[in-house]
Amino acid sequence: SLAQYYAVGILYMRLITHVKTGRRFNPVVHIRDVASLSSFWIEVVVLGVHIGPFYEVNFTDYSSGLCTTYRGESVFCLLQSLRLYLLWRLIRDWVVRRFPKRQV
Repeated sequence: SLAQYYAVGILYMRLITHVKTGRRFNPVVHIRDVASLSSFWIEVVVLGVHIGPFYEVNFTDYSSGLCTTYRGESVFCLLQSLRLYLLWRLIRDWVVRRFPKRQV
């Protein structure tokens, strides 16, 4: 889930801090730690925006003397195309897994 993804990121940052500074490592991540991240809430909004079923809405734009009407489904489809970053995250993780594992 999305919260688990961010929890792993928090653990990773704590581990890096532990290795670099020697500070005590805390392996427990609470939901409040994840909920305090603004990036988590931005992603929740991006993933949660959708138009309800059987709901019809039109957006009208008057510019340059022309009247253009957009259907709600088209506008929200455009907003949902922002989800392509999820595909980028998947490809990035797959490429990193293919790197040879070496101990430094």
